[in-house]
Amino acid sequence: MATVVDHDNITMTLDEFGSADPKHWRPTLVKGTIHLPRKVNRVVPTPVAMALLNKPSADVAKRANKQGALTPDRPLDTDYSHLVGLSIGGSDVSGNIIPMYSRVNQGQWQRWEEEIRKLKEGDDIKARASAAKNNQQLPMEVASVEVSVEYQDTSSEIPKTISLKVLDENGKVHKNFGSIENKGLEPKQTARPFDQITPRLDKALKAAQKQVEKGWLLEDNGENFKLPATGIDRPYAALDWLFVEKELHTYIESQGIVNADKVKFGNGYDFHPWQRKLIFLINRCNNSGWLKSDQYNANGLAKDKHENLSEEAGDRQAQVDHLVPKGKNGCNAFSNAQVISRLVARQEG
Repeated sequence: MATVVDHDNITMTLDEFGSADPKHWRPTLVKGTIHLPRKVNRVVPTPVAMALLNKPSADVAKRANKQGALTPDRPLDTDYSHLVGLSIGGSDVSGNIIPMYSRVNQGQWQRWEEEIRKLKEGDDIKARASAAKNNQQLPMEVASVEVSVEYQDTSSEIPKTISLKVLDENGKVHKNFGSIENKGLEPKQTARPFDQITPRLDKALKAAQKQVEKGWLLEDNGENFKLPATGIDRPYAALDWLFVEKELHTYIESQGIVNADKVKFGNGYDFHPWQRKLIFLINRCNNSGWLKSDQYNANGLAKDKHENLSEEAGDRQAQVDHLVPKGKNGCNAFSNAQVISRLVARQEG
């Protein structure tokens, strides 16, 4: 059974599915007129995806939103994604929202939305100017989008594929973007991560680790950094020893930084991109090629329930996080770094 709902400038075809009582719906087709709002109007908090509304409580985890109300949690590694994007005139309503995997929503889907914006902004300016100059018929304007959603089966709430078309003012296809598979991330093992480390750096890392095991601390070097208390694990402290001894300078300069001595470390600073890259590399070297959370505990005692992480977007995306939070003036030294999932980083704020 299907129903059609209109809201502002979009029309949503909703399919009744599953066995929930009250009725349980999911969008299968959404059409919307393209316009470029001066200001994107967002509902706070973001509405729950239509397919997750009215789910039996036994089938979905609940979480408190910023207002304290319990709402259905997103499936792992998904975002609440708008089928007709807000930046091209879509509405912030549940029927226009699906659980889309983050790597798709923040990747190809985002690029398609930006391309539609450019089509509308340009609206074939050169072609229209040429037609006007030569007294030819003006090309049709970009007018609307049509998004079709397919699901794996009659009970799925997460789409399998999403198809996108841009139509002209006569309803004819101006551009067919095709279909995109809504596929989640999978953590991947890197083969032979040690191959990315030079023999000199490898030798220096082993020496640095021995110094840390003997009790070396960055603060004993006279640095006035906000660091974790003595006794708290600092998984990347050896990299600070290497930096102090100038053994990291060659690596840093290989990353395009001209003068390693001018790299800024301090309280309240973000980690540099080259720090994140190096921390991920060391993490993989220590974990047989896997990128693992430093807060994972097999007994469930630690905060991060996800062991293997990914560098792609999603709840399990690896983040280099401050042990002493940046908001509490934590520094960006390696001794204050940990690798955790994006989900835990969000929860910790």
